[in-house]
Amino acid sequence: MRIAREKIRSRNALIFYINFKEERVMESGISTLGITFGYGMETTAGVKPTVFTQLHRINSIGGITIESEQIDASALEDLVSRYIQGRGDTGGTFPVGVNYTSETLDEWEGVISAYNAAKGTGKRMWFETIIPGFSKSEFVVAQPPAKIPSPEKNQNELLIVEMNLTIEEFVGMETTVPFTTGDAQQGWKKGRLLYRPISAKWFWKGKGKRL
Repeated sequence: MRIAREKIRSRNALIFYINFKEERVMESGISTLGITFGYGMETTAGVKPTVFTQLHRINSIGGITIESEQIDASALEDLVSRYIQGRGDTGGTFPVGVNYTSETLDEWEGVISAYNAAKGTGKRMWFETIIPGFSKSEFVVAQPPAKIPSPEKNQNELLIVEMNLTIEEFVGMETTVPFTTGDAQQGWKKGRLLYRPISAKWFWKGKGKRL
């Protein structure tokens, strides 16, 4: 009997050890540091783009809430109204705050031009938000503003322009598509052409000749 009790005690201890080892400590939370945002155009209508371009100096990205509309399902015998869930409503738009510079102006003019060029083709514009720490990213099909808006100006503050995007379809979390990024924004070398961010001029490497 003593041997049998010892075996049971040992088995219970092993089960406790396995359960303890499998217990996962959850993260306290995730910082917004390092979040990136960009856009992509469908190459085939209705199909998620395979190429997304990063947009720089994003200051804030508005949240998208899904609120369900209520459908009145009351009948004559009801003394209190009854409801059932209707379609979800995103509110229609979400704002993206951008540090307003000549470079970000060029980027967003490019976004608007790309959207306008695809009008009438059935191809849509997608926006992606990549959050470090997630295996997937947030996607939404949306339309950029018709023109670059004018930002509010106050004393001694950072100049931020707010781009309100019109939500065409809320997609949600899907497989991440890594961003491509322009050489000029990063100051990278391409061939023998060198961009020097300090002087903001293009030079031919080794000759110092302006292009």
